[in-house]
Amino acid sequence: MSENTKFVFQKDINLSLKSINNFQQEKAFKIKKEGKNIDLICLTEKKDNSDFFSCNFFFDNPIIGYDDLKKEIFNSEGSLTLLKLGETFSFHQKSIVKINFTFNIPQIINLTIKNFHSGFLSDYDNKFHRLIIPIEKDIDFEIFTTKTLKIENETYFSGLVETIIDDYKYHIFKYKNENNKKIFFIIEGQEKQSFINFKKSCHSITTSIGFLTGILLQNQNFFQSSELIEFCKIENTYYEKKDNNIFNKNYITNPSHFIDYLENIKQVEKYKEFSNPLSLDFFSNLCSKIKNNNVFSRSCQLIIESYSVKQKLTEAGILSIALETITNLVYEENKERMNPISDKKLSQKIRAELKETLLNYNNVVTPEGMQILISKINELNRPTNSKKLSYPFDYYKIKLNEKELEILNHRNKFLHGTSPFNEEELESKEQELLIIIAHLRFMVNSLLLKYVGYKGHIIHYPSVIEYNLKLSISNHLFRII
Repeated sequence: MSENTKFVFQKDINLSLKSINNFQQEKAFKIKKEGKNIDLICLTEKKDNSDFFSCNFFFDNPIIGYDDLKKEIFNSEGSLTLLKLGETFSFHQKSIVKINFTFNIPQIINLTIKNFHSGFLSDYDNKFHRLIIPIEKDIDFEIFTTKTLKIENETYFSGLVETIIDDYKYHIFKYKNENNKKIFFIIEGQEKQSFINFKKSCHSITTSIGFLTGILLQNQNFFQSSELIEFCKIENTYYEKKDNNIFNKNYITNPSHFIDYLENIKQVEKYKEFSNPLSLDFFSNLCSKIKNNNVFSRSCQLIIESYSVKQKLTEAGILSIALETITNLVYEENKERMNPISDKKLSQKIRAELKETLLNYNNVVTPEGMQILISKINELNRPTNSKKLSYPFDYYKIKLNEKELEILNHRNKFLHGTSPFNEEELESKEQELLIIIAHLRFMVNSLLLKYVGYKGHIIHYPSVIEYNLKLSISNHLFRII
């Protein structure tokens, strides 16, 4: 790139990466328990080919079992404090995933741990925070609105994505070291904040990206804190191991492909306004909703989880659960419009009269029967399940075709581990099942996008599968919602 190239943001991550490298190297510690130093050596290390830290203890007197080990080294709160040249490191006994005992003298006990951090957790509050996740495959931000970024001598024109969550701004970018080919995904807070708030925001960002792209980045999390927004001094590092990354590149939108498609069908002028990358406002709304609405977040996580299953019936079942979750959410927020009797007082009056009539038969109906009937009366002013499922699509003006309406009615079979096909014909219906799953995915994604205010194009997965399988294409490759 030319030295005169303008860039919007500049980042320096060399110190962060050096700090992570040092954090993982083998270190020898003394142990501190309840304010007193223990005459015991501990070695910690995280190797490049491992997701976990290894922690070795050397005992002159044998330790028999985990309970003895806990009494010997952990404090009353379950934490272990390690000291090295004035620095403090720590982990909690809940982070232990494996224990190996030897019975030689000195006895060596090895702990495999998933969380490890420098300093005390209180040291992380009211700081600038940065999350760095090593990733095994390169990623791009092509579906997002991006800013130009400069890292060292490289300028990236689509290098940085912004989002705002609860009035805190975050920068999202990646870095690829051309020498060793290592790639890192990075989230950086732009204001000082509490550590727990930053972690929650990072979770919402990675979940949002996972939902939108099929790529969930979460495996090895290195959180860093600093007093300075430039991160020219790293004060503390917190490591957390989560589930493996998911690389199932499955975008919900694709602006460049959508434009190509419009040019192909000669409809550019008519639909060009729906071809924009995902805006800052939309992405911020999505991240905020995932952070602050557990039901909505669960729906998005189910979508991501469905990418990692191999059994198609299981995938259909997970998508059906996600569909039911988001439709219930929309119903709960709009039930006054959906209930058969819109007048609350009238509804209450009718239920009260029915219960009073029912009590006249108290002598001939069993107590269990009365409970069932009263429960049904209480549910009297609720729409049917099929109406609850279809209403959100009407509410958001998402027009479903006949096939999608049919699949909507079949979703209950997937919830119970079955399918619309007989068992003996299931093996021969692989293509049909793929298309049904694609319809379910399209319907759930459409509702989730509309729930956070999206207006634009969306990939119509069933048509894409039909196109790839060289079948007759039943719909456009993209839909406008």
